[in-house]
Amino acid sequence: MPSQDILLSINPFHLELIRPLVKWKILSIKELYKDSNYPASYKSYHKIIQRLEKHEVVGSFKDVWTKSKRLYLTKKGNELVNPFDWMAHVFNQQNLFHDSRVTLYLRFLAQNLPVSNVVLEQEKMKIRKKEDFQKIRPDAEFTLKANNKSADFVLEVELTQKNKERAWEKMKNYKAISEYKNVLFVFPNPTIFECYLQIFEDHKKDIGRHNYIFVLDPGLIKGSPRLDIAKAVYQNKESNLQNVMNEIIGGLGADPIENMGRLWRKSFEKLF
Repeated sequence: MPSQDILLSINPFHLELIRPLVKWKILSIKELYKDSNYPASYKSYHKIIQRLEKHEVVGSFKDVWTKSKRLYLTKKGNELVNPFDWMAHVFNQQNLFHDSRVTLYLRFLAQNLPVSNVVLEQEKMKIRKKEDFQKIRPDAEFTLKANNKSADFVLEVELTQKNKERAWEKMKNYKAISEYKNVLFVFPNPTIFECYLQIFEDHKKDIGRHNYIFVLDPGLIKGSPRLDIAKAVYQNKESNLQNVMNEIIGGLGADPIENMGRLWRKSFEKLF
């Protein structure tokens, strides 16, 4: 537990201002400012974050691609503000950039699609023993919901080339779990994208009834993903992610993305 000296030196209200990090794991300081609903200026909020960083409640790194400072809870910060005691992010500092892109992509989807629920890896991860680190878990899960119908998704963000055995293990893992109906793999470059497509083709007969969506979005690394230009392969057809999501959302009885995007963005602000 944090020492009494630490608790006396930190304003409890300031801890509430970083609570969105419990949910989103890694956010830019501007995203955190917006999500915190801090009533004063960004400048004063920035000073609060500097004080919390000085006390090692939050850590940060410079995202050179988006030219932003990204924040995360330290172990000390987790103990102070996290009522559920999720600790996964404390043990994975080497994965900070990957995890930042998972959050970035999830927020992008939630601002442009009828996302009703988001669950990141750390919300389900319980650290009990060494073997727990080796389990395959999705980077995140989310639900699209419209007209009282829903479609559940698993999200995997793949930034680097994995060996074929490891990639196949992931796909096989989802085959074994019946509730994972849609599996969305997102890649930043053509080499990784084509590799996964080939693995899928090689094992197509064994993959099960899941709907796999493979997406190539160069904007993933740069922090500027796009639904309309992201190449997507879905049910043996090549298109873009916007068309794929329109097809899935249409199956829920909703209007196309381009007609409803503004309303969904308002819903995102209320949900998260």
